[in-house]
Amino acid sequence: MFITNPTNLHLETLQQLGGKADTLFIEKPIFDDGLHTLEEAGLVGRRAQVAAPMRYCGAFLALKEELAGRRVYSTRLLCSSYLPDWRPGVDYRKVYSARREMGGGVTIDLIHEWDYLVDLFGFPLESYNLKGTYSDLEVTSDDLSVYIARYPQMLAEIHLDYFGRSYRRTAECFVQQGTITADFGAGTLTRADGSVLCCEEPVNQRYLREMDDFLDFAQGKRAESANPPEMALRVLRLTLGEPL
Repeated sequence: MFITNPTNLHLETLQQLGGKADTLFIEKPIFDDGLHTLEEAGLVGRRAQVAAPMRYCGAFLALKEELAGRRVYSTRLLCSSYLPDWRPGVDYRKVYSARREMGGGVTIDLIHEWDYLVDLFGFPLESYNLKGTYSDLEVTSDDLSVYIARYPQMLAEIHLDYFGRSYRRTAECFVQQGTITADFGAGTLTRADGSVLCCEEPVNQRYLREMDDFLDFAQGKRAESANPPEMALRVLRLTLGEPL
């Protein structure tokens, strides 16, 4: 069963479902805050997968392959875009993203960055987050969220905002040989030697890969969920700046 309603309805939907579905696919994030538990949602021991589409992006898959076996000194992730351009023809001030009371805000909207960082490097030893509303956008939610995190042999930085006038989504990984950069908007991977690999593809391709992966899990072809609720909840709490 697919649960794709707004995040603030996930808990109610899961509680109503009870044990009616054998396997669940849940739209990200799993909750709209870090206060709820898997026990409340009836997800303990359930076969479930939480959406993580950036992990299936062609440029990300190329980045993951390029980093295999390399020591990364630091990594810097950026996702900057202009919220009024997200949904053409829709007043951005009325959608959940702009409203704190509806569970909106760049911190939780762009949970993808923390999700794929954890997929690459695991959970950090510690993380610090500063966020707030700083632009002239008419929003009550946070429009800027910045993190720095410490790993055993690496530091990571994440910058998320709603006010960048041109779409930029990149991951820079600094290694001994140079810098490896995935540009998710352009669909390219720039290797440490400067050569560029084209990974451009229709955006829908990542979702098709994700669905193929979920169906393999649902049909028992793969025993483990690619993103079980336990991991998704830890990433959510990390995203919200809560103690690890």
